[in-house]
Amino acid sequence: MHRTTALLAASAIAAPAAADILTFQAFDHPAGNVDNQDYGLRLDGFDSGAVTTFSMENADGSSAVTVTINTDIGNGEASLTIEGTVVGNSANGGNDLGSFSLLMEYVGQWDAVNELFVSTSSDSASGTLTGLATTAGSPVGDGESVSIGARANGNGDTLFFGRPVPDSRLSGLDQANLFEAQGWVMSDLSKGTQDFLFVAIPTVNPPAPGAAALVGLGGLVAARRRRA
Repeated sequence: MHRTTALLAASAIAAPAAADILTFQAFDHPAGNVDNQDYGLRLDGFDSGAVTTFSMENADGSSAVTVTINTDIGNGEASLTIEGTVVGNSANGGNDLGSFSLLMEYVGQWDAVNELFVSTSSDSASGTLTGLATTAGSPVGDGESVSIGARANGNGDTLFFGRPVPDSRLSGLDQANLFEAQGWVMSDLSKGTQDFLFVAIPTVNPPAPGAAALVGLGGLVAARRRRA
């Protein structure tokens, strides 16, 4: 089913609460290689062998997943955490799987000049997908979890999170404020294509009570993507 990705385009980026903590709202990527299904996480085979995608958005197109980067956890390393609620769907005729709690944690390096987080060790990442309100078609029931691990691409990288290369598939979005994630994962219940693919925007500081009008946020930018 075609989805609309609603991205909150911030016209001004406030400083994070702490200098070494960066937070982002994650959204489904509009250029995933699945017909008529934008997604943020793909775990083929999770749903009885079907192509299975997980959306990072609420029904109204708002983000349901947060990305947090701690740029300095010691020893020159940084951490990146992906956390929130995802909804499982099979894009090619399988079951709607219901909602799941997603938690994935990486250790890597943060390049402040190029605004890029890179993880290069599968041993430095781990996560879980836990059922919240699942359907009968889900192999994971409510309260049950499956582990998610990282795997490396041909260059030994497990996750990139940073500014996207200019891409016509992202036209219509505020690329000046956009970040993009691509990661390679695996779980015991999935096989074939297994990856993170999502876009994100920085989260500004929460406004003080009564000061919401002073934050300087732009409106919603809706980008429709239709694939044959």
